[in-house]
Amino acid sequence: MSSDDTTRNNRYQSLPTLSFDDSPRSSLQHGPWVADPTPIHLNHAVAESGPEPERVALTAPSLDIPYIPNAYPPDVTTATTSNASSNLSTDTNGSISTSLSKVDKRKRFRLRDWLWEFGAAVLSIGCTTAVVAVLYAFQGKELSSWNFIFRISLNSFVSILSGLSRASLLVSVASCISQLKWIYFTKSAASLYRMEIFDLASRGPWGALVLLWHMNIKAKLAAAASLITILSFGIDPFSQQMLSYPSRSIRIPDVASFGRAEMYSSGAWTGVTGTWIPERNMDLKMQGAILNGLYTINAPLHFRCPTGTCVWPEFTTLAVTSHCKNATSGTKITCKDGLPSAGRSCDYMTPNGFIIQTSSHESSGGGYQPSFNSTARETSSVDECYSDGLHGSTIVTFATANLLERTMDNPEITECYIEWSARIYRNLSVENGTMSLGVLDELALDYVESIAGNQNVGCLLKFSIASDAGNPQRNNIFTINPTDYNRIGAYLAGIFSSYDEQDFGRALMNSPSIEETVRNITESMTYAIGDSHNATQIAGDAITFEQFISVSWPWVILPLVEVLMGLILLVLTLHITKRGDMASWKSSSLVPFLIQNKGWEHEDLSDLSIKGIESISQRMRGSLQYNMGAAMFIRVDER
Repeated sequence: MSSDDTTRNNRYQSLPTLSFDDSPRSSLQHGPWVADPTPIHLNHAVAESGPEPERVALTAPSLDIPYIPNAYPPDVTTATTSNASSNLSTDTNGSISTSLSKVDKRKRFRLRDWLWEFGAAVLSIGCTTAVVAVLYAFQGKELSSWNFIFRISLNSFVSILSGLSRASLLVSVASCISQLKWIYFTKSAASLYRMEIFDLASRGPWGALVLLWHMNIKAKLAAAASLITILSFGIDPFSQQMLSYPSRSIRIPDVASFGRAEMYSSGAWTGVTGTWIPERNMDLKMQGAILNGLYTINAPLHFRCPTGTCVWPEFTTLAVTSHCKNATSGTKITCKDGLPSAGRSCDYMTPNGFIIQTSSHESSGGGYQPSFNSTARETSSVDECYSDGLHGSTIVTFATANLLERTMDNPEITECYIEWSARIYRNLSVENGTMSLGVLDELALDYVESIAGNQNVGCLLKFSIASDAGNPQRNNIFTINPTDYNRIGAYLAGIFSSYDEQDFGRALMNSPSIEETVRNITESMTYAIGDSHNATQIAGDAITFEQFISVSWPWVILPLVEVLMGLILLVLTLHITKRGDMASWKSSSLVPFLIQNKGWEHEDLSDLSIKGIESISQRMRGSLQYNMGAAMFIRVDER
């Protein structure tokens, strides 16, 4: 024996011997402690139940501070420890008593052991808060307003922050589940297999499901932590559902235009210098508009709409309108037969006094049977300025007799008149490049007077909206060049005074409806007036479509609740650990090597297969206890 060992043995020879009577009872009910007057060294030993009670000495030859295992309930432990401490304090130097006192007062809970978890919780809260803040800031804004570094899209930004939040959350939750494992075994004895269940739960959702299945309400806080782990997998898909990018229309003001006119004076009879040119019959643009309507040629409307979809406010313009009615029933028909070679002739007198004459004849070449005829009259000529001969706004009136697929005794008679009018456009719009006239109100005009013109126009005819047509909020006064007035009337009278062997007559005869053809003519004339050099442009709004950021806030609830639950879990775990003055072991793999296991022999672990170990652990029950600064895991047999 070395001199150091001799010195150490001599140091403890004055100490009393501690032993206990090992009777066959549970590990938590060993005792009582008994003092033996024979001086011995203090060594750690385990008292085991056996058929013959025997006394086992506890010695600690290599420790300056004696270690006294505790396998008793709190009341027994306190009393026994007190007795043992009283006996051990007989050391003349008093060193053992002082050391035990220091061990008891040492704190096992340290807040700095949780700095990593606190940092993870703060990161999780920060990421979630950033997502909510960004979504709130960009809610309702156009998608083009989002411009992040490296051209990261808003969806990617939210996904990245949500992933960081979830990962940070699981760091904190996993540590809490691991710490709750040790807390669980300090509360009461339990099957060792539940340690494996806690470890599985700290690793992912499958283990969390296993814990919920096996332990449910037996470990409420651990079950809540497992639920957080499982629900955390919904953070990513929920974050993607927060965002959508629908389209909405936006108006660009005053970039669209449509022509309107309050005066019509084509200037067709004056040259560049203003010289009168009498050879010109009428404005060629207006003549082309009339022919387009007669032959149902859809001439393009002159408007400006840069986006293909535009709207205009309500406005009033000078227009031309028509009115037609079927006058067959009110027409007086007079027919007479002539000589066989002369054929038959009929006169049709309409309710408004139009007389349409038709006749047929026979010959060796086949003869002639009329199919269409019409007659027209213009309004009184207004060649002189300040003439009192004009009192209305009618341009031309006419009647037609359609005999196509009819007999001369049964014609289809139609009476029409065309006049100047004021047109109110409501909801005029263009959609995908196609014009929609919206709601049209045609208001009759009354002639007021002739007024002086300018150096190129001797006078103008002044019209106002008829008193019985209401009082629109826009312009009520319109002016027309009398020369244009007369020439347009004369040209229309020539078209509607024709028969089936003339070009205009054939066009009218073959039209599906006289009323529809006349309406096409007046519409085309109205557009020509709006496109004349006297017209002005009414501004409209162009409409374009843009994607905007729409946030579905209900999808934000789960990430927020998850982060809040994770924070509450961390605070509660710290509170329970501190209240029990427990060490923060969490998921440390070193703990099993540094704590004592009491009550199990090597033969209990003879089966080293994973299934065998799990089966044995389910039958083995233990409890984690602290004694004078040290921890031990003690076997507790079921009663």
